[in-house]
Amino acid sequence: TGMFHYGWHNLDILDVSQFANAHRYNFRQCDVNKGLPYKTGEVDLIYTSHMLEHLSYKDGLAFLRDCRRVMKQDGVIRIIVPDAALLMSRYKDRELDEFNEINDGCEQAKTQAENLWSLLHEGHSACYDSDTLHNTMKEAGFIPHTTRFRQCKSPQILKETNDTFPCLSLYMDGTPLIG
Repeated sequence: TGMFHYGWHNLDILDVSQFANAHRYNFRQCDVNKGLPYKTGEVDLIYTSHMLEHLSYKDGLAFLRDCRRVMKQDGVIRIIVPDAALLMSRYKDRELDEFNEINDGCEQAKTQAENLWSLLHEGHSACYDSDTLHNTMKEAGFIPHTTRFRQCKSPQILKETNDTFPCLSLYMDGTPLIG
């Protein structure tokens, strides 16, 4: 479970309250498909890692629009998803074996195609490359900025969060589109 202290509100559809309470995390069970539990313009920072791809494109756009709704005018969002373009390039170069420990499908894959399928589709409802995520964020009301693992428009996001899969991830930050 990737949870954070220092003022972060950790949301998950699963009830991980026992873990959160034991480690003193601020946790709230939430199905983001039903909306975020915040008022308009009250959130400074949003960080979502390897979650968006579990929503359909339609639900992902609705989620990002709700993120925009709750975000302050000077807020920042960081989205991390598996990078479909990177993974397809690694597939083409026959370099997907390095990801064999990520999930059961990868571990059991006998071919590069099975490995690619597991990385992009197993448990996922959508996949993103830079253009797809950029366009989705823009449509949701953000000014998107492709970035890298150790770069971010928000020092707090950079300091207090991490990514367990930096070698296969696409990073995009966004600031609210004003007006």
